[in-house]
Amino acid sequence: MSNNSNILKVFNPPESRDLAPNECTHCQILQTVVLTGGGAYFASNMPFRVQPGQRLPPAATQAWQGGVRGLGFAMLAFGVYNAWYFFSPKAPHA
Repeated sequence: MSNNSNILKVFNPPESRDLAPNECTHCQILQTVVLTGGGAYFASNMPFRVQPGQRLPPAATQAWQGGVRGLGFAMLAFGVYNAWYFFSPKAPHA
């Protein structure tokens, strides 16, 4: 096998290194979008919407729905915090 094999890198990973700030930007943007979008989806109660005439499964109790909405609000808050922290001019990487 060659030294460029992805399989070898799984079993023999290269030494860890510190990332430059410009290497983290795309990951931070993706994390912010996923947390904000996913949080808004779960907080909006959309996972529990059904067509007229249909019923939710018995496992979807009010407590479960409240837990999912609470998780959605937490994700949304963390996504907004992540965006504010990473893109603020006083961030450590700036």
